Amino acid sequence: MLKSVLRRYLPALGKSWLMVLIFFAGSFLLAEIFSRFSGSFWRTSSFLYVCSFIPVAIFIFFDAKANAKTGQKGIPVNSPEFGKMNPIVFFILIALVIIAIAIVSEPVSSLIPMPDFIKDLLSKVFSGQTFADVLITTVILAPLFEEFFCRGIICRGLLSRMAPWKAIVWSALIFAVLHGNPYQGIPAFVIGCFLGWVYYRTHCIWAPVFLHGVNNLFSMLITRLNPGLPVDGTLRDLIPGNYYYLLLGVSVAVIIVGILLLHRYLSKKNTFKLSPSKIKNENNISVSY
Repeated sequence: MLKSVLRRYLPALGKSWLMVLIFFAGSFLLAEIFSRFSGSFWRTSSFLYVCSFIPVAIFIFFDAKANAKTGQKGIPVNSPEFGKMNPIVFFILIALVIIAIAIVSEPVSSLIPMPDFIKDLLSKVFSGQTFADVLITTVILAPLFEEFFCRGIICRGLLSRMAPWKAIVWSALIFAVLHGNPYQGIPAFVIGCFLGWVYYRTHCIWAPVFLHGVNNLFSMLITRLNPGLPVDGTLRDLIPGNYYYLLLGVSVAVIIVGILLLHRYLSKKNTFKLSPSKIKNENNISVSY
């Protein structure tokens, strides 16, 4: 039943931003509540992370039940279509591209100095946490929760209502805002655009979940393998001279070749449009395509 209701839940842009506000308000309130509990379990990053999505998940559940149109077929969250590309080759290729995007976008975000309060915040978030707890939070929970929210709910809803590029950009912007600061938000926006495009071209929610996990694992490994690297450190601090620029050049080439191959072999069919070609927005105004 829940699956049937969610596939008919296609929030518009205004409702999407409302959910972002609920996420921030709810996660802040729950963090304040659990900070008063004794015991290390209540302060583990994995527990707090899951709790941060509880308020917005409750809102989505009840709003979906209230606004899902009976008789409307809806759009599934996951309906994989890889066109002429072998799925194994597809996942290997997108993994290479997302790592390359992370490398190339790093110099851009590093142009913005990280404020001291963000450094302190990031240090406190993972201070005293076990490696297993951080791994579960960043590589498993974050990809699952954020991708089902940003791509599976928000981007899917926007793709049914507006031009694909607009839906992808808006969902990427929301994804960036969820990170709460421009230092992380800029690369999150760039990566979010790629995640949204891959989701649009494949209708496979596990593709952006996988990509998100690979990106976070890559960043986490760099941090763990280089414990002396500061919170705002970059690969340029680790790779000397021309080798760093060679890595950037190779990464750009991987991005270009990878996206061209994906564009050529993935399906170009838009599977995010309702049939018949009319849906109603939250104000019951008919929107035609």
